Amino acid sequence: MNNKFKKINNSKSLPAGRQGFTILEMIVAIAVFTVVMTMAMESILNINDAQKKIESFRSVSDNLNFALDAMSREIRTGDNYSSTGDTFSFINARLENITYQLSGNQLIRSDGVNEFPLTDSKISIDSLAFDLRGESSGDNFQPIVRINLSASSGVKEKEQSKIELQASVSQLAPDS
Repeated sequence: MNNKFKKINNSKSLPAGRQGFTILEMIVAIAVFTVVMTMAMESILNINDAQKKIESFRSVSDNLNFALDAMSREIRTGDNYSSTGDTFSFINARLENITYQLSGNQLIRSDGVNEFPLTDSKISIDSLAFDLRGESSGDNFQPIVRINLSASSGVKEKEQSKIELQASVSQLAPDS
């Protein structure tokens, strides 16, 4: 029989001294695999966190844009404006007495009979301020209100998004 081969199980021959992986080779292979998989999982988790933060920001942005749009449309056609910090009241085009205010952590619209939130309950309104100028009749200034709004959403620190918006709205009808 040839010296280079050793007989195993009476049928197969392998080169002498080469019968499989050593335990050291297996440990090194497992260690390399573990490092690569840990890095891959960390990347996947970071991408997932970034995606949740983007969703949170989009939700805050969409909610605030909707609320500011709705308020602006109604305020433009209104009259008899009055403001006390985080509350703004006026008479709209349908001659309803409308009030926008911060209640808890939501922006509320009230017409004296019905009251409903303009923002989703998942969005927390952190601050709301109305700055009214030119509201006096005959002062030669067109009434204008500046709305400052700050809101946030997201439960976990990594997912939280905060946005601050400001809008200026003036009355469409000329000041009398």
